[in-house]
Amino acid sequence: MRESTIQAQVRQAVCKSGWAVVTRCNTGVAEYENRDGSKRYVRYGLGRGSPDLPGMISKGPLKGRVFCLETKTATGASRTHQLAWARACRKRGGFYAVVHSKEEALAALERALRGELQ
Repeated sequence: MRESTIQAQVRQAVCKSGWAVVTRCNTGVAEYENRDGSKRYVRYGLGRGSPDLPGMISKGPLKGRVFCLETKTATGASRTHQLAWARACRKRGGFYAVVHSKEEALAALERALRGELQ
């Protein structure tokens, strides 16, 4: 299954649960041409290594807590910048998990609601 398909299924399942909201957040650099013909570059997204699906817990005692999911295929592996982002998120009390399916995402959500970090 493609990662984009997994992301869509995970996003739908988490949001449908009513306990959290997540959204797709692309990152990268866009090139624009100025009026004088020169080029400028604009970075977008949450930064290199940020999760595919950032969001937050939407109700309960942990309402407002950062909730981030990185989606991977069965053979996908986290990269150095993704691991650093996950550590930074958890160090500050947020939840960050790598998931491969909507079932894993919902299990991650249960852990987040218990106050776990991953």
